[in-house]
Amino acid sequence: MPLLMDPDGINFHVYDPQVKILMSGDVGAVLEAPGAPLIVEDFAEHIPKMKLFHQRSMPSNRAKNDWIARVSKLDIEQMCPSTVASILATI
Repeated sequence: MPLLMDPDGINFHVYDPQVKILMSGDVGAVLEAPGAPLIVEDFAEHIPKMKLFHQRSMPSNRAKNDWIARVSKLDIEQMCPSTVASILATI
């Protein structure tokens, strides 16, 4: 899947339709303290943690909207950013 933003050329996203997991690279990522939970329990609480990182590293609305349009067509049960806890679709 093409990337939302790829300044280093190493970020990629992979979707597995059998298990309905999106490996989302940096999308959804935050820097958490050691020992933080592995599953995001409260997505509304998670959003402010993501905001600064995403605004700084992914500033293009056009790219963001394109990524959202493509990803919203997938049947995702879990999104797994590379540097943070997993985000479950039930949240």
